[in-house]
Amino acid sequence: MKKLAKLLRQRLDAEGLSVRDAGELIGVSHSTVARAVNGEEVKIDTLTKICDFLGVPVETILNIRGEKDELMDRIVTVISIEPELAEVFSEISKDLTEGRINSNILFEIAAFAQFRLHQARKLTKK
Repeated sequence: MKKLAKLLRQRLDAEGLSVRDAGELIGVSHSTVARAVNGEEVKIDTLTKICDFLGVPVETILNIRGEKDELMDRIVTVISIEPELAEVFSEISKDLTEGRINSNILFEIAAFAQFRLHQARKLTKK
């Protein structure tokens, strides 16, 4: 449950939410959110609600495959902080597999993301 605690803590920090606020948004008690943030085990239905709130699959939190995938962990972290990106990734995947976009578009998306990251880093250095 360490991964869940980390992702949940990051999301709460990113949005400035208290455990009480998060509990209301998730649909569980604030004490349940506090337990999850502290890395304690929660019931599977609670885990599902928290994962829905974070925008990450339960399988990722439970590490059902038993594999360590650093890239997937990083993607899950980003999505848990900004769930709207999950929708963007889903749209890209669907359009790619259905032939509506090609690798050139993916290159442009990646290039723009890199450009924006570079701009943001320059602003934080000032």
